Amino acid sequence: METASATPKMSTIRLLLALAVQHDLDIDLCDVECAFLNSGLVDSNGDPVEIFMEYPKGFERPGFVLQLQKSIYGLKSASCDWGHLLQSQLTLQGFSRSSFDACLFSKTHPDGRTQYVLPWVDDILMIGAPDLLAQTKAELSRFFTITGGGPAKQYLGMILTRDRAAGTLTLTNPSLCEKIARTADVLQERRQQSPMSFTRLSKRTHNITPAAHAAGPADLTLALPLKS
Repeated sequence: METASATPKMSTIRLLLALAVQHDLDIDLCDVECAFLNSGLVDSNGDPVEIFMEYPKGFERPGFVLQLQKSIYGLKSASCDWGHLLQSQLTLQGFSRSSFDACLFSKTHPDGRTQYVLPWVDDILMIGAPDLLAQTKAELSRFFTITGGGPAKQYLGMILTRDRAAGTLTLTNPSLCEKIARTADVLQERRQQSPMSFTRLSKRTHNITPAAHAAGPADLTLALPLKS
């Protein structure tokens, strides 16, 4: 029985965002409430699977167990079951799964326009024309409880800042940068220019020989300390 659920490649995410900017497409983000509770219990072939569990504490019934009718949070296969269910719903709507990335679904309409759907578990990134995205959200809302659905402002910890007039999209992740700085214990260190600015090194402070000092920084290899 499968337990792993695929997640999109970062290269796929960057490519889709670049396409959205290049073609001035909408970038919307939807969330499916209680996503795992929507899927049934099936194996990779679509055959039903029987799973039993003990009664929760406080509701014990000696001699009896519970048979799950649907997936629940905490079940090893929960994310995989949800992935299969969402894929089946998107396939019914005419989407095709990419052979490059198992999480990427695309649909080309008769008028030549293409839209993309990229789910990361219960967060669904949609890219395309506004009317096409509205249609897809309406179809999914028939089966799932969808929240959000507006322009993506945050995605996977990244902050998306878009200027459609200028045709730009900026991705920032300040929380990750701060976490890395705390892990490396350099949060309070002095900021450094990168690449290093042109500065003549001092033979007194850096123990540079007179000949090397005269040659200039182009001929020097020096690891400058980060700490003040």
